[in-house]
Amino acid sequence: MKKIIYLLALTALILIIIPYSLTDINAESDSYHASHLSAHEFSSKILVGQASWSKEQNVELTDEQIDQVLDQFMDHLLQKTDEEFRVLNYQSLEDYKSSFKGLATSNIVDQYVDEIYFEKGQALYFKPTDTPPWFESDQPFDKEKLDERTYRISQSNENELHGNYHILIDLKLNENNEPYIINVQYQ
Repeated sequence: MKKIIYLLALTALILIIIPYSLTDINAESDSYHASHLSAHEFSSKILVGQASWSKEQNVELTDEQIDQVLDQFMDHLLQKTDEEFRVLNYQSLEDYKSSFKGLATSNIVDQYVDEIYFEKGQALYFKPTDTPPWFESDQPFDKEKLDERTYRISQSNENELHGNYHILIDLKLNENNEPYIINVQYQ
């Protein structure tokens, strides 16, 4: 019985008291270091912190980001199919729609996917139809900042299939400053 009590006390000493003591020593060392910073070092650290904070506040959407997210969306929307128009990489609308995460909101995904795909049995099929009018990365466009993280891209295009059209695409920057589509309108 004495051996059990002795082992429990020794275990408590090793697992609780020693790590707690080391934590106090590290905290004292950190506070000592902080108290001995020169005024110049202290003010430099504050200014660096302010500069990095300011950079985060002034994030701008680049033309490259616009081209990339809009091209990725359309490339992903047009899936490879077999000769019966059965989609090769997805078996259900749910799986396919969830694969758009990070590119667009679920409302936008629903708007486009439901227009050109359908489920039949255990398979996903492409409706043989024209692709929707879309952003043309090789054509000029306007970018308007709507708020700190939201932008409106507007572009006028003309092609044989759709004639003249004007597209408005709202993009929002996520917490990693990557754009995703939140709204699409045609005029």
